[in-house]
Formats: sequence, C-alpha cells, structure tokens
Amino acid sequence: MDNFMDKLAQKWNASELIKANSAAEAMELKRLQEQVAEYETILQEMRKLNLKNSELTDQSRELVNSGIDNIKELLQENEGKQKTIYIEEKLSEIEEQLQQIQVNLAKAEEENKQSDDIMNKIEDFVHKENVKVYRNVQAVVVDNLKAQTEELQMENGKITSNINGIKPFLIVTLILLIGNVGIGLIQLLAIFGIF
Repeated sequence: MDNFMDKLAQKWNASELIKANSAAEAMELKRLQEQVAEYETILQEMRKLNLKNSELTDQSRELVNSGIDNIKELLQENEGKQKTIYIEEKLSEIEEQLQQIQVNLAKAEEENKQSDDIMNKIEDFVHKENVKVYRNVQAVVVDNLKAQTEELQMENGKITSNINGIKPFLIVTLILLIGNVGIGLIQLLAIFGIF
C-alpha cells in the first residue's frame, strides 16, 4: 500500500511540474505577444509620422512653387521698368534660397523612401518573429502533450497490470462471500426450522 501511495505522490509531482512548465510557457507567450503589440504600436506611430512628413513636404513644395510664381510675376511686371542692382541681388538670393529649399525637399523625400523601406523591413522582421514564436509555442505544446500522453499511458498500463494481479483475489473473495452468505442463510433456515 505504501508503494502505491509513493507512486501516486510521484504522479502528482510530475503533473505539477507539467502544469508549472505550461504556466511558464504561457507567461513567455504572453510576454512575447505584448512585445509584438508594442512593436506594432511603434510601427503605427512611424507610419503616422511618415504620412505627416509627406504632407509637410507637399505643402512646402506648394509654398516654394507659389513663391517662385510670385517672383516671376514681379520680374515680369518690372521688366519694363528700370531695375536697380539691389533688387536684382535680392531676387538672385531668393532664387538661390528657393533652389536650396528644393534640394532639401528632394532629400526629405529620399529620407521618406528610406524610412518606408526600413518600416517594411521592420514589419517583415516582426512578422517572422511572430511566426517563430507561434511555431515554438506550438512545438512546446505538442511535445508536452506527447510527454503527458506517454506518461498517462504508462500509468494506465501499471494500473491495469495491478488490477489484473488483484482479479484472482477478488474472485476468491467473492466466492467466499457468497459461500458465507449461503451458510448464514442455511443457519437462519435451520433456526426457524425450515430446513
């Protein structure tokens, strides 16, 4: 009987270990899911900033183009009039500044394209990591299920063999019990004088 109790205690300890491992794996999965959610939030913020940057670039381009158009109109209006050297110098400075702004806008667009590429790479990386985590968790769960199934089959086999060993004793006990009941009935019948 003590041996049976020891085996039962060992089984419970193994079950507790399996439950603890499952809980740890669940916590790790939850942590990884939270990390992925944080990555996705950051990606969404980066997308919003990219869109805002693109809008600002378009607005700046429109302002530069309207400024150039205004300067050209002023030049056309002043063509017939006498130009001073000061006005010509200021206009050339403005044109240089406008050209520099256009160069900066082109650089900003290039940086936007590069940040889009980086965001795409990050999205691919996050997706690949999600797939890895999912597959790892799935493999761990499958392995644990296999181990638990094998352990339960082993315990079931042990219990079945124990039951098979006890069957002859149970049959003998049942026969003796029936015999004892029969003898008791015969004694009762003899007491009442029926037999």
